[in-house]
Amino acid sequence: MKSNADKKIVDFFKCVISENILTDALEKTELVNINPCDARALRSDLRRNDFLRSCVNDETISIKRLLELSYEERATENIKKIRESEKKQCVKDINSVTYIPSPEERAILWNKIEDP
Repeated sequence: MKSNADKKIVDFFKCVISENILTDALEKTELVNINPCDARALRSDLRRNDFLRSCVNDETISIKRLLELSYEERATENIKKIRESEKKQCVKDINSVTYIPSPEERAILWNKIEDP
């Protein structure tokens, strides 16, 4: 580790990513420019998603690839199912809305209004 900032990054992520992997990622400068909001979101996602955390720690997924994943890709399978279900429900709701025009709008649509 080179700096105090590197030590802070390792301390922040060491509860979810092994220190060896973090040190290696810092040497490759993969984690150096991560902003605080992304860091908090990433750590939270890794805490919740056991599968993703184990893939990172056994180096199936690199830190570089992890940083490229969207929040949807980092979600647990349960959360993905819930989101998919909500998307389907939204589509159903959108498709079920029926617009009934007023008599004036119908007249305009049917070109039955006489010019003044």
